[in-house]
Amino acid sequence: MLTASDHVAAGIILELREQGYRIPEDLAVIGFDGSDLAVVLNLTTVAVPYETIGRHAFSIAISDNWRDHPQIDIHCSAEW
Repeated sequence: MLTASDHVAAGIILELREQGYRIPEDLAVIGFDGSDLAVVLNLTTVAVPYETIGRHAFSIAISDNWRDHPQIDIHCSAEW
């Protein structure tokens, strides 16, 4: 199960464990953010490079020809 954030994943994991599921044996739960919470809970997460995204966005926003910028691919990494 891929969730919208690490916090949502943590809540889902807690509820699934209360219902008797074993994580990840019965169901894999993946967070999204790469937050410190994922590190503390040993949660698989997709680490989003927010600083890199911000730098690219700012660079485009202040450029003279911001409408001419092509799509930029920014790679995320999975951490587990």
